[in-house]
Amino acid sequence: MEADIVQRFLESVGAKADIDLYLRLHRAQRKESFAMLAPNAQIVKSALDPLHFDLRILAGLGLLPSVVLGVLEPKDADAQAARVSEWLLEDAVPCEIVAATADANAGADTVAAIRAVAARGAIPLVSLQAAGGLTTEARFGMLASLATALETRKLLFLSRRPGLVPNGGPILPVVSLATDTQRLLAPGVLPRGQAMLLRHVKQLVESVPQAPAKLRVTHLRPGRYQLRVFRTGYRHNDAYSAYIDMKLPNQLSAPQVSQLQALTRDLPETDRRITISREGAFDIDLPLRTNDVLLVRLDRIAR
Repeated sequence: MEADIVQRFLESVGAKADIDLYLRLHRAQRKESFAMLAPNAQIVKSALDPLHFDLRILAGLGLLPSVVLGVLEPKDADAQAARVSEWLLEDAVPCEIVAATADANAGADTVAAIRAVAARGAIPLVSLQAAGGLTTEARFGMLASLATALETRKLLFLSRRPGLVPNGGPILPVVSLATDTQRLLAPGVLPRGQAMLLRHVKQLVESVPQAPAKLRVTHLRPGRYQLRVFRTGYRHNDAYSAYIDMKLPNQLSAPQVSQLQALTRDLPETDRRITISREGAFDIDLPLRTNDVLLVRLDRIAR
């Protein structure tokens, strides 16, 4: 589909300045960083036409999302990728299939192959069939590793439902991972498959690292200090993720209580001595993940 035709269509439904800004921002990034789509098997089997049309539009604009197949249903991911490829190539939309390795941390070969496909101006269709022997949690870990390595801007899970559907309730088109998760993951609120997806999506979002925070402290007295860094976030002082791993039991056993208490002792992840020079300044880079909270303490050591 010609790019100018696509752009004229977009301008008919939105402000030209907004569309130009959107395209300029995304075209300035590396091609493989634009977005990652994870359609479920039912989309590929019986509702591929809307996805196929959207991919044609994006490709016509020079925007190339990676399409990851088999996150939840890996056993026929190769066939899913072949079907998507057939539809796209029929309309002259460049695409190539990438067979991901069965590596829970998303192997360097897989990442390099996706980058190479995008650099050739084609849509990467990433099959996770080789990861069929991994757990669902491990495959979501692969997805997190891919998103991190490719510096993905957006990750979209596609299904035929327009949102989450609580048992006996209305469709929820928007869910806040920060405020709604605990309520929705309570036993019996969501169907099993949707509860599993929400749980894994929350863990995936929280596990993807952000750009490190750069902290600079000035006007310090020269001398020796004890540096301590405390972190609260995903898998750090984090009893809730462990509680989810336990399948959210209504009652906790004594060993489970002990396990959760051991995870929230608020021990420092960094505890070391440093020396401040006469310049009186201290710099540190602090890795961050979504929703992390850090406390940095500098205590002067008396002579």
